[in-house]
Amino acid sequence: MSMKGKFFLSILGAFFLLPLLMQFVHAAALSFATSESITLSSPAATVTIATSSVADALQVNATSVVVTMSAATGGTFTLLSPSYDLAVATSSTGGTVTLSCNAGVESALLSQATGSSTYTLTPTTTNCAHASPPIITGVAAVPNSGGAVITWNTNIPADSTVSYGTSTAYGATSTDAAQVAAHTITLSGLAETTLYHYKVISSEYGTSTASGDGTFTTTASIVVGVGAGYTGASPVASATTTVAVATTTPATATSTAMSTPVSTVTASSTAAAGTSTASLETEIASLTAELHALLAQAKGSAGTGTSPAVNAYRFTRNLKRGDTGADVKALQAFLIQEDAGPAAKILARHGSTDYFGTLTLNALKEFQKHADIVPDSGYFGPLTRAYMAKL
Repeated sequence: MSMKGKFFLSILGAFFLLPLLMQFVHAAALSFATSESITLSSPAATVTIATSSVADALQVNATSVVVTMSAATGGTFTLLSPSYDLAVATSSTGGTVTLSCNAGVESALLSQATGSSTYTLTPTTTNCAHASPPIITGVAAVPNSGGAVITWNTNIPADSTVSYGTSTAYGATSTDAAQVAAHTITLSGLAETTLYHYKVISSEYGTSTASGDGTFTTTASIVVGVGAGYTGASPVASATTTVAVATTTPATATSTAMSTPVSTVTASSTAAAGTSTASLETEIASLTAELHALLAQAKGSAGTGTSPAVNAYRFTRNLKRGDTGADVKALQAFLIQEDAGPAAKILARHGSTDYFGTLTLNALKEFQKHADIVPDSGYFGPLTRAYMAKL
C-alpha cells in the first residue's frame, strides 16, 4: 500500500475513534480533592463544592449548578451556599437529597443509590429556610423602679426581642440584632409599681421562636430629703444604697420642713438573692434611725416641728468597741439623735458608719452617764438596751 493510502486510513481511523475516546473521557468521574468556589450571576452568589465531592459531570450556568450522579460512580456530592437557600430539582429517582443549615450556610448533599440522575441546584432569595428554629430556655425578669432586665438563652445564636406592655397585647418592643446564645434586654422608662406583661422572641435565618407570656411588677423609689436651711454634717452621707424588700406598694418618706434631696433608696419587689430577711430588716431600720437623727438636727436648724419617735431599731445583740454592722450604724444614729453632749456632736460631724470606734464609745459613755445607766463604760449591753427599749 502506498504511503498516501496509509495516511488516508490513519485519518479515517482517527475520525471513527475520536467519539469513542471523547465518550471515555467524559465518563471519567470528577473528584474534588479540595474545595472549589463557583460564582453565579443571578442571583449574584458564590457557592462552594465541598472537599471529597464526586460526580459524573458538572455544568455551571448563570443561575444554577447541574450535577450528574450515578450509582456506578458512587460517593456523594456536597454544595455549600453561604448566601442563599438552595432549591434542588432532579431528573429521576434513585437518589437522595439532604438539605441542612448550620450557622447560616445551606448545605445540599447528593447521593445516588441506583441508576443515574441529573440534579439542578438553584440559589433562591432566602437564607437557610431549612434551618431549625432556636429553642428558648431560662426566661427571667428582674424589675427595678424604672424598668426591668429580661434574660434568656437559646441553643443556637439568634437575635433578641422583647415585646412588653400593661396587657397581653404588649404594644412596645425592644430589639438587639446581634446573634447570641445568651440574651439580655434592658427595659427603661416604665411606670413604677405597675404590672407589665412580656414575651421574648429569638429569630435565626428565617426561623423564629417566641416564649409564653410572663409578668413582672416594677418597684417604687423612696426619696429622703433635708431642709435647705440645714448646715450641719449629713449623718446619712453613707446611706445611699439599694435595698431589696418584699413589697409592691409605693413607699415615700416626706417631710414638710425638707426640700433638698440627699439620698435615694429603691425598694424592689423581691428579696435580693443571697440576702436574708433579718439583714434586710437591719438595714431598713438603720436607715430609719438615721432619718430620725437627720430630722432631729433639721429641727434644731429650722426651730419648728416635734421630735420623731426614737429608737426605731430593734437591737438583737450586745455591742462593743471593734464591732461592725448595720446595728452599729443604727446605734450611732440614735446617739446623734439624742445629742447628750459634746461627744455626740463630734460623732454627728463625723457621720455614722458601721464601725464601733472611739467616737462611738465616747458618745455611748456620755449617753449612759446622762441617762444614769451604771456603769457608764461604753459597753452596749442588756442595761442600755433595756433602757432604750422603753423610749
